[in-house]
Amino acid sequence: MGQESQNPAKTPRDGLGPITQQRKIENPLQRDQPRTIHKIHSKLHLVKLFCLIATYRLTNAWMIRTQFDPDEFWQTLEPAYCLAFGAHSKPLSGSTSSAGGNEDTFLFENNESRECALTWEWTRQWSRQSSEVFSNSQSTSLFGRETGDDNSSISLAHTQQLSVRQEVLQFIERAMHGPVRSYVSILPTYWYYLLCRTLFDWAGKSYENIHARSDTITDHETIGAWKTFWSQFIDSVRNGTRDFILRNATYMISKGPVFLHSVLVAAPTDLSVYLIAYHLVNLDNWTKFSVRGQDGGDLSCSWQEVKLWWPFWSLVCSMTSWFNGYALIRTYANSMEAACLAVGVALLAPELFGELHLTKIAGMSDISGNHRPQAKLAFVLGGLSACVRFTSLAAWIPMGILISIRSGMDISILSNGSSVKLYNQTKVCGTLIKLCAAFGLLGVLIGCCVDRWAYGFWAVPFLGNFHFNAILGNGSLYGTHPFLWYIYAGIPAVCGSMLPFLLFNLIVLFSNPSQISSNCNKINNTRIVLFGIIVPYVILHSFSEHKEFRFLLPMLPLICVLAADVMVELVIFMEDGVAPIDVDAVKNSDGLVKRVENDSRGKLSARSKGLFLVMIMLNYPHLLYLGMIHQRGPIAVNRYLTSVISERVQRNITGRTSQSIHYLMGCHSTPLYSHLHIPEVKISAWYLDCSPDCRSSSEEICESDAFLNDPLGFVKATYDHLPDGVCVDSSDGNTCHRDYDHQASLSKLPTFFVVMQNEAATISSLIEDWGMEHLGSIRHSISSLSRHNRHNHEYCLTSVEDGRAICHNPITFFSLIDVHFEHIEIYSI
Repeated sequence: MGQESQNPAKTPRDGLGPITQQRKIENPLQRDQPRTIHKIHSKLHLVKLFCLIATYRLTNAWMIRTQFDPDEFWQTLEPAYCLAFGAHSKPLSGSTSSAGGNEDTFLFENNESRECALTWEWTRQWSRQSSEVFSNSQSTSLFGRETGDDNSSISLAHTQQLSVRQEVLQFIERAMHGPVRSYVSILPTYWYYLLCRTLFDWAGKSYENIHARSDTITDHETIGAWKTFWSQFIDSVRNGTRDFILRNATYMISKGPVFLHSVLVAAPTDLSVYLIAYHLVNLDNWTKFSVRGQDGGDLSCSWQEVKLWWPFWSLVCSMTSWFNGYALIRTYANSMEAACLAVGVALLAPELFGELHLTKIAGMSDISGNHRPQAKLAFVLGGLSACVRFTSLAAWIPMGILISIRSGMDISILSNGSSVKLYNQTKVCGTLIKLCAAFGLLGVLIGCCVDRWAYGFWAVPFLGNFHFNAILGNGSLYGTHPFLWYIYAGIPAVCGSMLPFLLFNLIVLFSNPSQISSNCNKINNTRIVLFGIIVPYVILHSFSEHKEFRFLLPMLPLICVLAADVMVELVIFMEDGVAPIDVDAVKNSDGLVKRVENDSRGKLSARSKGLFLVMIMLNYPHLLYLGMIHQRGPIAVNRYLTSVISERVQRNITGRTSQSIHYLMGCHSTPLYSHLHIPEVKISAWYLDCSPDCRSSSEEICESDAFLNDPLGFVKATYDHLPDGVCVDSSDGNTCHRDYDHQASLSKLPTFFVVMQNEAATISSLIEDWGMEHLGSIRHSISSLSRHNRHNHEYCLTSVEDGRAICHNPITFFSLIDVHFEHIEIYSI
């Protein structure tokens, strides 16, 4: 360590060669003297840091008990559940549907005969009626070659060329009308589910083996007492492990993927944010510090060492961000996209932010074709990210262009100290093709192979996604927003407390345009690169009418780095002990600026602690509310149902071999089989249809809309197979009531009905007359606040049919405020 400090020029860090320890103000481009560069953290340090981040994210995942958006279940957990628990069996003769029809529910039959559900995004396929690209004379079969005799006069070679062209066009056509979701993003969850299935099989078989062996270990005369004790101990451990696994099987299937994503997706994203900022510091090893030269002007080219403060505050921004804590740990495809982009930028930091004239010295990619393995891996991740969501190209294409342009810029220092800028277009094209395009396509090819294995046929889901959202414009079926919505609503909400720092950084960038092209202003160049990735991404997403906050999740890591840059200035360079420096006061005899030490580095100052506390206070309150209270019903209702079903099965009081649940709620309001897994219990579920076919049709009404418009009429029409009521004179002779055949009704009704509170008030009397009873209520979200009324503070909804009411008590705070919740009602036979 001492040797390194004495001769830093001989210790290039991670390929970053010697850099000057001092620099000339007269020519910032000239770096003849060695600069100390901090040695990158050891692998052990990074492992410790990752473990710390992973522990925090695991706690974060445990805290999240609400639903943000149905896609976190229907785009990851449900397809992974289908693939894992139905991978070794073929579907039945077709899709099976319950009352009302549900075309995207498939039955997979294995040793447990389990069902699973896939939405239209996974079952969408090309049909001959969907396109008429080819004429009848050039028509081809769906998966075969041309049919019919070829009596044309063209040559055989030309015929074969047309045939290949037609097959290529037909493949693209099938891909664009095919599935819109890739299995790449669900691979971690799928592998985890395979492990769970193996554990469940072992747990189910071990119980029989343990009891079979326990009968044989009874003769103490032939088997020593110690051996009997040891065998019984092993059996007890196995039996306890088996009971633990089977007892927590539902929690392992439903919550396990969230814990997995917190370690494999969220934690690497946080660590990448730290490494991006750390690499930015080490590429230049200094941060900007405004000083005045002899002419009194602001040079903006003097430097002061800050070491780890920028990475530290970048990590603080990422880990305290309310949106990262709320959305990043969830099983979204957007979370996987964010992780790929953050890791990719960290791997490409030398190419994106390295000094142009020190290309070879700094260990950057050799544009002749010998690119760094990290850069190649980064663009492979970019290709996989494009498979997951094609809109990620809005970030990866600008990154590729920036790297290619920078690779063609060379700065040569002449003997007189002046610099000459050279531009090599061959290097630009070489980097764009050999690095960006080649390895990006390799990632896409890997993704297509994964989808070929999962779907059973060749599919290019990002083309299907592009066709559905961009060409057909069907994304607007799920909500529309104005073009500038991301500017005035999306980015402010996602940034939260980091918004002022981001805006300040943007203002500084454009406050002095002459600095943008200045090679001495390294930090401004960094800002240009980061904003050059963020701005195209936001603009492209703004063209889509359907906008969501989570679509901005991949940009949040870069926003954290930019915000931390300003935080460093706030807590380091505005301290009382650190004042602006006069260049002349720190020059040595050779006219070089001497290195300025900061004695307070490595310690959190009072201002740093205050800023850290502000970040906590501005992010955690609403993170706790959104993560534990708001929209908790979809998770809690399935957890409640599985506990009731398990108890009934153990007590054998249902009288049914299987359990069925009908969700009379909005479109995909709850997760399904991924949250209903109970070993040795068969559960079938049905939910209301809301596919794009009915949404885009002016003549057809989706089941979910039909139910919300007229709950009572929909229920009567859907369950019209029940026997009509018979009017029987009551004891007073003036009224009558409906008398149903109770046993006939029970055999045709589901075991459970799940209904939102407003609709339940309308249909409760009808389903209770069918013989079902109200089982329980689950709090979903806060509906209103009111002043506390100690005499009557119940909130009731009354049925318009017979006056029956559903009432709930609010939660009272300090005997002043009543908090009223919207509830999910559960009815059972």
